[in-house]
Amino acid sequence: MHFQPSLIWVVVLFTVTAALIDFFERRIPNWLTVTTVLLAFFYYGRVWGMPGLLFSLQGFAVGFATLLVLWLCGGGGGGDVKLMGAVGALFGAKLTLIIFFASAAVALGGVTLLSVIDAIGGGLKSFRRGRPGRRAIPYAVPVACGAWLVLAWQIISV
Repeated sequence: MHFQPSLIWVVVLFTVTAALIDFFERRIPNWLTVTTVLLAFFYYGRVWGMPGLLFSLQGFAVGFATLLVLWLCGGGGGGDVKLMGAVGALFGAKLTLIIFFASAAVALGGVTLLSVIDAIGGGLKSFRRGRPGRRAIPYAVPVACGAWLVLAWQIISV
């Protein structure tokens, strides 16, 4: 599927909003994720017909299922699951997997950086989420970075 300018703006607006809210509030609101999923379904169904709607539905399923498994294992939160479902609805299944791996790499880099800062300067308590000894970063930030990388790659490769 081709990323039209209107869809690019939706992706950027969604990921920036999710990243900022998650960074400051440590949550991703349902109104943001559910609205984005419905908007993606409507967009792809309207522009590409049934194949477009199926593309978006498959992406949603892959994104949602990928993070659901991690959530069930105790990693991440419910908002992260819905976030990846929305990303999947926007990007489709194949690109969503790429975004997932890119965001995991960004998240691991962020956790490593925070560990170094902790060791050197005494820590950033705002990055702890109530579980002693467990580092938590706002996952929408690495997801946004992964989405932007994939989006830029899609735009450049056209």
